[in-house]
Amino acid sequence: MIRISLESCSSRGTCIHKIQVDKQVSYNFELPSLANLVDCLRKAADVIELNEWIDHVQMSDAKGG
Repeated sequence: MIRISLESCSSRGTCIHKIQVDKQVSYNFELPSLANLVDCLRKAADVIELNEWIDHVQMSDAKGG
């Protein structure tokens, strides 16, 4: 399951969103408060992809490769 929730909005016009994947992994990202659903989903996908890549690189480095 993937859940995207609004955590907070600032007076400067940005909002912090939280992505939760399978109740185990969570990431935060920032978007302008006027962003639409498509922007939110694209940003969430980018954040998840980037963090999966980081995890892969770290695991590879730990194995000496």
